[in-house]
Amino acid sequence: MTIDEYFTELDSKIEAIWKEQVKEKEVRMKSRKPFSIDTDYKWVREGFDFYRYSRESKNLVKMKNENLQESFLEMSKSFLFTANSLMVNLHIYNNNGDLDTWIFPVLYLYRHSLELLLKHKIIKLNLDEDYLKDTFKYARHSLKVCAKEIGLYDSNLNENINVTWVRDYIDSIEGIDTDSDFFRYPFSMEGALPFTEQTWLDLQKIFHSVNRAYGIIFTEVYDQDIKVEGYTVKCERNFLVQGSSTHIYSVVGYQFSRNDFFPYINGYGEASKYLLESDVFDIQDIVFPILYLYRNCIELSLKGLIYSRHDNLDKPPLKIFKKKKHSILGLWNTMRDEVKRHNEGSDDTDLISFDKYIQVLHDFDNKSDIFRYPCDKNLNMYFQTEFINDINNFRDLFQEMISFLDGVDSQISVHQEYEREMRSYYDY
Repeated sequence: MTIDEYFTELDSKIEAIWKEQVKEKEVRMKSRKPFSIDTDYKWVREGFDFYRYSRESKNLVKMKNENLQESFLEMSKSFLFTANSLMVNLHIYNNNGDLDTWIFPVLYLYRHSLELLLKHKIIKLNLDEDYLKDTFKYARHSLKVCAKEIGLYDSNLNENINVTWVRDYIDSIEGIDTDSDFFRYPFSMEGALPFTEQTWLDLQKIFHSVNRAYGIIFTEVYDQDIKVEGYTVKCERNFLVQGSSTHIYSVVGYQFSRNDFFPYINGYGEASKYLLESDVFDIQDIVFPILYLYRNCIELSLKGLIYSRHDNLDKPPLKIFKKKKHSILGLWNTMRDEVKRHNEGSDDTDLISFDKYIQVLHDFDNKSDIFRYPCDKNLNMYFQTEFINDINNFRDLFQEMISFLDGVDSQISVHQEYEREMRSYYDY
């Protein structure tokens, strides 16, 4: 396949996705009822059994990894396809709320697709297990280190037009997101903000640039000019292309919400919900990206709860985050007593049920990597034995947890405001 053939095929796929999503939008608009009440509201249940499903269900998903090299590639393609599909949705609906929140998972999915692709290329060049362990340990999430490992920064390629372009592109990501957390959290573990000022991001240019970078690395065509419109060397060499009023754009870094978890929680939660409920996609093709977005939404919800409702905790939020990292169970245990205190005098049934939900998710993915990598740091592959479940069990697990945490946050917010008023009254 030539590089122009690659991009011609990509445009055909995007056009097909576009047409299907337009049809879906038309159906949704026709069936929409004004002032309708959501009758499918999710909440934690006593008898929820995550592992129970019917073999006759039409919603079964299968997870199995057999070949490390191919698993990295397939997961990479899945993350890219999911990001492109969400980008198409943002263009079709042009909803400001989605544009300014879905952008975070979209950018993460794009960035992660490149990381997975580069690691696939590393494995393709050298299958030695010790070499791969050392290389992945050293590289961690760095796209530049991975790109150097496959020779993209070798001096003999300095005159190749596609190589010099993709180097600049990778450097632009490396300058802001070496650790792959810039688009997952509202601030770093040191409290640094990803966006220090209001920024308009041009989605059309971002789409073309990231797909150009992916195509160059995927095809390994380094010295051939790309002629397909939109993907030529004129593409922006920056990952975050600032926007203009002539294109669809997302606005991030609002003064009032720079360190707010809500845009991230809403973006990750609503984007994953859309993907899961849409009839456009084969869920099997995008199951890992969907589940990772949901999983990160839960982590964000817990961290947001700790960050905004930490009045009675014995450590500041950043210290808690550094210690607990991605542990869903650890984050929940930090906040549980405070949640119970604000629920005093009420039935603990929901709290006890939520404990079980937390344990299920922790047991399934305690390090936040099972949905985004095919193996652990020691190259032990996940899902070597095929895992089958009903996607609706994942949907219920995540959506019921999200609803519960949102309810807890609202309850504590009301109580804390009342406590502040009482303290103010007595101080007066």
